[in-house]
Amino acid sequence: MKKEDNIELTLTKCLKNHNLQWLKNRIASLSINEDLIAFVESTLQNITEVEKKILFLHYIKKLIIQIPRPVNEGHFSAFQEDYGKDRINFDPITWIDSELGFLTALRNLNLDTSTDYSVDPGLGTHKPLLKQDDIQKVYKMSRSTLNRRIAQGMPCYPNGGSKFFDVDEVNEWLKMEKSA
Repeated sequence: MKKEDNIELTLTKCLKNHNLQWLKNRIASLSINEDLIAFVESTLQNITEVEKKILFLHYIKKLIIQIPRPVNEGHFSAFQEDYGKDRINFDPITWIDSELGFLTALRNLNLDTSTDYSVDPGLGTHKPLLKQDDIQKVYKMSRSTLNRRIAQGMPCYPNGGSKFFDVDEVNEWLKMEKSA
């Protein structure tokens, strides 16, 4: 299978029951930028893997640049001021670039948003937790520094040989340590 075919298949899977032609037609029909951004955002929420989200956003950006999105002339003349405000306040390319930056940062931290690292710390509630490698990257700590902090009382949740961390608890602990 060629790389292009694999990308097209991946994008089609991201769209659930729709194909790429449907996506192109949908983009062409959305002349209001705010509506286009809402459509992209709602479609993006159905994609769980960071890499697929990034691929989808790059493809959408390409389509938005390439596909003309004409406005209904009668509607435009009646709501010309609203169209102007829409163009000023909502830029889909800027929105997509912002999302891509965020997702790329997540990928660089090796944080997989499709995985819920949660451990029940015995309180009857599940909290989203980070793995040890992720905590090291977030706080720019070496493994030995992190282990020393754990020995000093930094909160963590051991589970099957791995350690998990609640970022809020770690932040609080670090603030208390700094003030002490």
